[in-house]
Amino acid sequence: MMILFCFYPTILSQDRRITAQHPLEYGNYKTFNDELARLKKIVEDLVTYATLRKIQNRVEFVKKYYSPVLDISDIEAKEKEAVEEKNNRNVYNQFDEYIKSKERRVSKATLTVYSNVKSHLLSFEEFRKREITFDSFDFAFYEDFVDYLAFEHTHLRRKVLLTGLKLNTIGKTIKHLRGFIKDRIKRKIIQPIDLTDFKIPEEESDAIYLTYEEIAKIYQTDLSEHPHLLEYRDVFVLACLTGLRFSDFSTLKPEDYNGICFTKSRRNLIIG
Repeated sequence: MMILFCFYPTILSQDRRITAQHPLEYGNYKTFNDELARLKKIVEDLVTYATLRKIQNRVEFVKKYYSPVLDISDIEAKEKEAVEEKNNRNVYNQFDEYIKSKERRVSKATLTVYSNVKSHLLSFEEFRKREITFDSFDFAFYEDFVDYLAFEHTHLRRKVLLTGLKLNTIGKTIKHLRGFIKDRIKRKIIQPIDLTDFKIPEEESDAIYLTYEEIAKIYQTDLSEHPHLLEYRDVFVLACLTGLRFSDFSTLKPEDYNGICFTKSRRNLIIG
């Protein structure tokens, strides 16, 4: 909103105030002076505010926030809203909220997978020197991200620096990235995003298992000279007989077992 005042130079004093020579039919000169002083005070307050907060472009700041009815305290509220909106649109802040919402619903191992997906995004952002936002998630991003994970991403494996992830690991990353984005859409935090082309790459893997005879041999192995291995052997045999994943059998607690069966990952598995 802009208010334009036009005055004849002959009715302005040297300090740019309206004099009593201003024709009364156009308004009281004292009223005009009071209003001009009030508007000037708003501009001065804006400049002071910008200076104290070390805002570099103060002219643009004043243009952005100036209003004849501005209360300087409103700026803090508006800036706070702007920061909150920016945080809500920040992919990594949202990923943290997503992980937090899953803490009581999934295993610690799955939470680690979620954190790894976030780390992969951060690494990719640094690699391509461009900020990743929710607007970034299109087919071009998908192709570049998958290529990065396959050929450029570096990670440690047994103190050896390796480049590129396995195809199934890439597939797991894309799968959980899709899950995160869909969750944010359902919660109406972001606008719908077309994820049709976010295919989950995977490769066939061989299912390797032990026979009952092989499991029995392991269980009956004499470990008297290596007593520290007894617990590991028993847990491994339990995993073989129940089909538990490592993330499940490695976190078993006495209270999970009631003498007949135990509950893990919301499944009741019978132990015979």
